Amino acid sequence: MTAALSILIPITITPAMLTSSTLVEDDYLDWSGATTYALGARCIKSHRIYESQVAGNIGHDPDDPVNQFGTVVYWNDVGPTNRWAMFDGEVSTQSIAATSITVVVKPGNFNSIYLGGLGAANLSVVVKNAPGGTVIFTHTGSLEGSAPPDYYEWCFDPFSPLRSKILANIPAYNQMELTLTLSAAAGAPVKCGVLAVGFLRRLGRTQQGAEAKPKNYGYIDVDAYGKTTVKKGKSATDMTASAVIASREARMVQEILAGAIYVPCMVSCSDNPDYSGLNTFGLVSGKVVYRTPDTSEISVSVEGSI
Repeated sequence: MTAALSILIPITITPAMLTSSTLVEDDYLDWSGATTYALGARCIKSHRIYESQVAGNIGHDPDDPVNQFGTVVYWNDVGPTNRWAMFDGEVSTQSIAATSITVVVKPGNFNSIYLGGLGAANLSVVVKNAPGGTVIFTHTGSLEGSAPPDYYEWCFDPFSPLRSKILANIPAYNQMELTLTLSAAAGAPVKCGVLAVGFLRRLGRTQQGAEAKPKNYGYIDVDAYGKTTVKKGKSATDMTASAVIASREARMVQEILAGAIYVPCMVSCSDNPDYSGLNTFGLVSGKVVYRTPDTSEISVSVEGSI
């Protein structure tokens, strides 16, 4: 196991890459230029859900920026369809099914997979070197994250399901095919907020003092009579870490960080399961400090995505 500060910049999954999915895109009907939409009516366009903001809405394409941000706003982008929620780069928009989700994607070449916003009991992954080709990687296992230190907690503490999972060191080929299945326990739905594939790039040797900061987008309201209302919102985790690198690698690391700006990424501080709390998905910023001709330092901050 290594204490390596690493980053995965996801490959954008296009409709051509999504070969199949057990999630049917039937949230609403597809948009039609011949349909008159009432105020609040919803439709699907380009795998996203739009809600009409006016009555008598006809002929206004939800994809047209003029119709979204012009003098009259005809449509509101509600979010991705259930089929595409796991590919939109936001943890809180989950793809949900009653018992299981199976997707087959052809993203090209990659060496790592990140799953976030999980609500599932079991995971199965099969990677082939080409569509219909040779199996080069498999993983099957439980998404149970409990690690009780003694028999009492083993017997009486509730199970703790994993909310995220990283699979790395997958052999890379040019035209790889990924088949992924998530299944849930009996009576529970299965959920996936993020499915990201790409290359896990090592930035440097993680230093002591990495920090994880949970946050919640709720609020506390106190009215004129002193009544306090606590409203919980969506949660995320921010993370900061630093690493030491050789100065000859500084420019390459700087270019990697530049490529991650405004792109939701997964950042890991270590492949040791004990430090999985430092694995964060969100927006990355960082800097490189050139200390000596031989040694430099990098610092990375991640604003956790909801």
